Amino acid sequence: MGLLSKLFGSSTRSVRTTVNRPLEIQDPTIGFLNLCGEVGAPLLEADKRALGPLFSQTKVSDRLPPPQCDVLFIYCSLYLQAGASDPIASPRSLIKAAGAYIAVFASENDGKAYIGVWANTLIGAPTLSWY
Repeated sequence: MGLLSKLFGSSTRSVRTTVNRPLEIQDPTIGFLNLCGEVGAPLLEADKRALGPLFSQTKVSDRLPPPQCDVLFIYCSLYLQAGASDPIASPRSLIKAAGAYIAVFASENDGKAYIGVWANTLIGAPTLSWY
């Protein structure tokens, strides 16, 4: 990391991992982001009870921006919306905003929704939806 990045922070993190040098996160934080409201609450609570004790810190949020964490569990409905302008609307930008190395879409979505939301399409930008 360069001197300016150390002084002023860096918006991106790069970690080179290999089979012989796997990613190791010291004092990992798990984050739970529920964008499904009451539908996602029981799932989130069950996951938090099961996984929370394995992490040094647990953060929960029911709105954007996502909690800053190393591992992010996201409860949301995925769909494709043309012309989205919210910079945090794409899955990649959501995960990046959380600073997460690992992300899990923990609510049930149709398989085609995952393909659609990650694909580069001509009809619009991939976005997340919540209800």
